[in-house]
Amino acid sequence: MAQRLRFLLSFDFVLATALMALAGYMRFARLDVASFNFDEARALELAADILEKDPFTARGLPSSVGIVNSAAFPYLLTIPQLFSSSPLWATGFIAFLNTLGVGGCYVLARCWFGLGPAVIATSLYATNPWAVNFSRKVWAQNVLSTFTVAILFCLFLYQKGRRPWWGVAAMLVWAVAIQIHFSAAALLPLMAVSLVSGLNRENMLKVLSGILLFLAAFAPVYFGDTGGSWNRLPEVLSRSRFDMSSWRLTLELIMGGGGPASVAVRIIPFLAAAGAINIVDSLLRWPHREDGKWHRMVILMASVSAPLVFMFRPGGQLYVYYLLTVWPASLIAVGILFGDAADLVRRFSAGRKLALAAFWAVPVVWLLVLASTRLSSQVQSLRLAGSGEGMTVGRVNEIVDSVHSIQVTGDVYLVNLSLHLSAALRYTMRDQYHVRESLSRESESVAIRRQPTVLIFRAEDNAIIEEIESRIAGRLVRRISFEGDSRILLLYQVDYEDALEQCQQTPTAGLTFDGQVTLAGVHLQRIDNGDVIVTNCWRIQQKPGDLSDQLKVFNHLVDGDGEKITQADGLGLVPSQWREGDILLNYYLMPIPADIPDGEYNLLTGMYWFDTSRRVPISQDGHFAEQAQTGPYIFEKGVFQRDGP
Repeated sequence: MAQRLRFLLSFDFVLATALMALAGYMRFARLDVASFNFDEARALELAADILEKDPFTARGLPSSVGIVNSAAFPYLLTIPQLFSSSPLWATGFIAFLNTLGVGGCYVLARCWFGLGPAVIATSLYATNPWAVNFSRKVWAQNVLSTFTVAILFCLFLYQKGRRPWWGVAAMLVWAVAIQIHFSAAALLPLMAVSLVSGLNRENMLKVLSGILLFLAAFAPVYFGDTGGSWNRLPEVLSRSRFDMSSWRLTLELIMGGGGPASVAVRIIPFLAAAGAINIVDSLLRWPHREDGKWHRMVILMASVSAPLVFMFRPGGQLYVYYLLTVWPASLIAVGILFGDAADLVRRFSAGRKLALAAFWAVPVVWLLVLASTRLSSQVQSLRLAGSGEGMTVGRVNEIVDSVHSIQVTGDVYLVNLSLHLSAALRYTMRDQYHVRESLSRESESVAIRRQPTVLIFRAEDNAIIEEIESRIAGRLVRRISFEGDSRILLLYQVDYEDALEQCQQTPTAGLTFDGQVTLAGVHLQRIDNGDVIVTNCWRIQQKPGDLSDQLKVFNHLVDGDGEKITQADGLGLVPSQWREGDILLNYYLMPIPADIPDGEYNLLTGMYWFDTSRRVPISQDGHFAEQAQTGPYIFEKGVFQRDGP
């Protein structure tokens, strides 16, 4: 008996290891092509802040429906950051957790439902395209399925012999899962029925103490600044509408996509495989298998109850979050369903040995076909991910390596980059570089420090960007492009003295605003459509003490009588990001009316507070004014010609 038990254990170990290896390959292969955009970078930025600044933060990432999650996920991400701040490590950590979830799914199904359901559920979990895709991104909801496996384990042990402390453990794991992403609350019906059905006089006090611990675990949410957003959950749910997407996505999860005909074709080998594996299960006589009627009910409830809730969804991607939460239970339910059908087929088969051989051949072939098909699909998917649009871990690291080849430390300034790429670069370079970026929608800005500054901007058919490229007083160090991506990134190394010399080609006699900021120069450049690019060059004398981020710059083109013809306002870099010694270049697109009369015009430049419209005073030789005047500028036939004499 002991020898047979050792054989069974070794058989399960080999099988579970093989399935986890398959899952690991699908998740770890080419981690460099895993998506890395704003959400991923922001999550890692919060985790880094926990380690470096505030170890007791209570704020996580906002969800698509406006509910702000707690900081549980950033706290989880501090684990890979203890070893490396590289996005590759964090992505691998998420893949590792999901690979563990696949192994846990096998053990869970094997212990309570037998070999057949275990192999079917774990095979689907290891190779399903949805499961693989959502186990390679640094998203909070992408770790929930592993927590679901742990919760089910605790609930099963709680029910087996009414072990109350396992029920308490289930509640605590659930509390953590909800705080990682609120969609884990979809397990509420499962938790309620499981805990209530397992109550008796002996364990009631322990279960009640578990409920108190569950509530206490939400203290960071109650007393943090995220609690108010959670109060909006009833309002969010009240806007729900009927939608069948949850059921369609569940079908895609189980069958891998395709229409009804495709699904019907796939059911046949699925039934045959389930039957064959159940025969092997009966022959091996797994010693710990029990009837598990109650456990089947739990799995069924976890697989069915939440789709009914999320058929009335409030918009966004809530139904996807549900699938990420409970799909191990759904896959185990599929294994149980087809395992039961296979048992019926076996009972009515006449030649048992022949049927056994046939059933055993079918699942082997089917699993090999399934694995090879999805492996080839994964290879194709990874190839496309590496050559398509969008930022990935590898692409972000390539940009950072290019910056590092220019200079080891210093300033990096980002211009005209997307929100996603800016966030990804800001996080990835934070340890070595001081990263700043243009923030205004009305203008572009470049800030240059005394030490060489690396400027990264996207080259495109844009007048301001072309003006920056032509007058930046720097040298092009690298041109970066990616296969299948339309973006071209230019890396310039800009020297402080060169930039200052260029600014002073059109000086303004050093007009100082509020004793802190000097207007060093103004430049006008005509573009093809007749409009004008206005460049203001500012020198930051000292870090502003009272200039709020409501500060803006105005440029007014006026005629000889002082009447305003057109204007260009904005501020690319807010004062809170200024540093003493900066040269700040602001670029504005100023529209020129087609019917502007010929003659001389002046440009009035100044600063004002947007919230009060009050102008910042200018001081020069003891005199004060509200604006600096440059010009005259000559316009003929509606077109800017040159500076005046």
